[in-house]
Amino acid sequence: MSNSKFFEDTVKGLFNNSACSDVVLIANSTNFYLISSILKEKAPKLFAELETSVLSSSTSTTNSSTNTAEPEKLLESLVQKICNKRSLKITDLNVKSEIVGTVLESMYGKSLEDVMTIDNLNEFYVVAVRFGMDYIEDQLSGIIEDLSNEDFVKAFKQNPSLYLYAYELIGRMASLPEDEVLELTYLLSYDDILKVLSSDDLMCQEEFTLAVAENWCTTCDSKESDIRRDASQCVEVMKCVRLEHLCPDFLVSRVKSHPHIPSERYVEVIENMVRGIAPSSRRRGHVFAIGKVDKTYVGFRLITRDEVETTKFDRNFERSYNKYNGVYCLESTKSNVLMCAEGELMHGEYYVRTDETNIRGRSIVQLKTGDVPSENFKSIVHLINARKTTGESSSDDDDDDGKVTGLFVRVGKKFT
Repeated sequence: MSNSKFFEDTVKGLFNNSACSDVVLIANSTNFYLISSILKEKAPKLFAELETSVLSSSTSTTNSSTNTAEPEKLLESLVQKICNKRSLKITDLNVKSEIVGTVLESMYGKSLEDVMTIDNLNEFYVVAVRFGMDYIEDQLSGIIEDLSNEDFVKAFKQNPSLYLYAYELIGRMASLPEDEVLELTYLLSYDDILKVLSSDDLMCQEEFTLAVAENWCTTCDSKESDIRRDASQCVEVMKCVRLEHLCPDFLVSRVKSHPHIPSERYVEVIENMVRGIAPSSRRRGHVFAIGKVDKTYVGFRLITRDEVETTKFDRNFERSYNKYNGVYCLESTKSNVLMCAEGELMHGEYYVRTDETNIRGRSIVQLKTGDVPSENFKSIVHLINARKTTGESSSDDDDDDGKVTGLFVRVGKKFT
């Protein structure tokens, strides 16, 4: 057995080992024997709760010298003295003991890869947040990111209160049908809809942000829905819409007399436009993205061949590619040659391709050509051109299949 394997097994053997522990956590009437130094490193919030509890217990015991303390507190104090262990009892954690135990065991090296599923994500999330275990939250986010759009929608509808789904929706908004986005955002809590609509990373046009906000607020004025929205909440939700980035037609037809947008706010936006005052910054998002060439994405359009031939495109695409070290991918797909609206993207006689065939949604994808590998693509990104599809062969036609990936650009961005 190697030294590393021996060390790993030794650490795992310390979990729930009464002889080696200095802390007893009591959750759901189950005792878990833990080591405070590991607790402090891996679960800082739980450790802080333990410290507070011990201090409170010490004060209570001191006061009991003149007052009669609760029998349960006296017994707990006595056990601590006899066993020389600090203890913490949690009674408000509505999670199965097996989940709590699995989460605690992960501090000692147990892998959670095979035990976390869509069905129990919420329980793991509750424990991770309560105990301050950021590494588990990251693993949960990774599981959700790997879901296909279809599975993501199903999981979201089953548990819309899990904020990790709302956070994931921010990045997926462009790759889901508009009616699907409206249905999902409608299910969000007041706090979560505020977080989503105020995010700088929303991948949609501001006009659609307004549509999402209006849809969420519809139950405020409806007597037929079982969901109740408070009028004051709707006003706050509407504040998330950046009116200064709406087109004039939307301002006049949808905002001017809106029941949840104060008239003063509308007037202020119009006055700033007339005075030429620069609006607030737009949401960050990505100007360029790749996705399935035959699919429509909210807030994006397939770039045209004429646009690719302009120096303005060269300059913008080079800046964006260098900034992100690649191109944002809207959804997972199999990819090869990169397309524009009327043909293929080229570098000289070689197709522009994605570096990997299987590309992952919400990731940054690097590009390459038959004569320039991905690690050197930045040096020729400004030299990309477009060839109209004619059926002619290229210098690397031997691998010419899977022309399903398109280069998309934000709606409203033009290069001609």
